[in-house]
Amino acid sequence: ALKNSNDEVTYDIQRDVTNIIYTHLAIMYHKGIGVDINIVQAERWYKIAIKRGSYKAMLNLGVLYIGQNLVEKAVKVYSESLYLLRLNNIKGPEIDIMYNNLMLQLNMNDEQFALNQVASNFISFIKQKEHN
Repeated sequence: ALKNSNDEVTYDIQRDVTNIIYTHLAIMYHKGIGVDINIVQAERWYKIAIKRGSYKAMLNLGVLYIGQNLVEKAVKVYSESLYLLRLNNIKGPEIDIMYNNLMLQLNMNDEQFALNQVASNFISFIKQKEHN
């Protein structure tokens, strides 16, 4: 249990450091930095970091999927990530990059994206959350 604001700051710092470690571990496996490339392990560690709130892991998981030619998975992770980030009013360069990568993968302009992709992905995402 947290007792005071110093404990809360310490917890936030520990969480942030842990997210950085998980994300960098995923990057190591993704890029083969100091270890053999292992896409399965990279995906695993990105997902762990994402569950803990790492925006960089969200972006990199989409990049991993694009690199594996898994466009549908990339679109799904970018769409869900953008939805959650916007829902929480979080802004930053990672969001712009995710949005631009999503547009490139879909080869759509903003209006087409809004009409075609957002509705289907967000509806399925919300339905999935309702069942959990």
